[in-house]
Amino acid sequence: MDETKKIKKKRSALSIILEVIADLIIGLTVVLLIYGTISISQNKMPKFFGYSFSTVVSPSMEPTIMVNDCIIVKDFEYDDLEVGDIIVYYNDQEKINVVHRIYSINEDSTIVTKGDNNHSVDTIPVSKDNYIGKVVKYGPFLGLGKITTNFKNLIFFLIVVLFLYIIVYEMINIIKISKEKTKLELEEKNKALEEERNKELERIREELKEEILKEKSNNE
Repeated sequence: MDETKKIKKKRSALSIILEVIADLIIGLTVVLLIYGTISISQNKMPKFFGYSFSTVVSPSMEPTIMVNDCIIVKDFEYDDLEVGDIIVYYNDQEKINVVHRIYSINEDSTIVTKGDNNHSVDTIPVSKDNYIGKVVKYGPFLGLGKITTNFKNLIFFLIVVLFLYIIVYEMINIIKISKEKTKLELEEKNKALEEERNKELERIREELKEEILKEKSNNE
């Protein structure tokens, strides 16, 4: 009996741990989905744990980085950048993110960039204010970039649907847990009442038994 209780307790503890882990994963997924959706809708690069990702839509870096290639951008220290590094900066005039290579670094620490496929350097200097990060990986990634570009609206729709599904799933899960908790509480209460009633019945039996024995003794 004791061994069965121990096994039940172990299973219960494991279930709680797994439930907490699942909730944390779902919570993190929701946060990433919200943040990613907002960033992309605002034409910004979503950043997770110091890394960002995006899809290249301009041929300015060809043949190094092709149109529809994906890039992974690291939150790299501005002062550690070198000539030849490929970086991302925000072009405030055109309101877009630009992926170009560092052509030179000025004495005032501003950076001059140039696309590998362009004939001239960029007119906008890069500083700490508009610098976003350093490109550490790029490539087609099994056509992911092309899919993202061609089906952007569909992806947004799927993200929203997935987000709504997670919310509904969590709400159902909370209601289910609440019902199970209420059921367990009622069962415990009924069990306690049953035990109390049995004790009362036992007490009455004992009293009746004593009364009968006393009456018998008096008659004798």
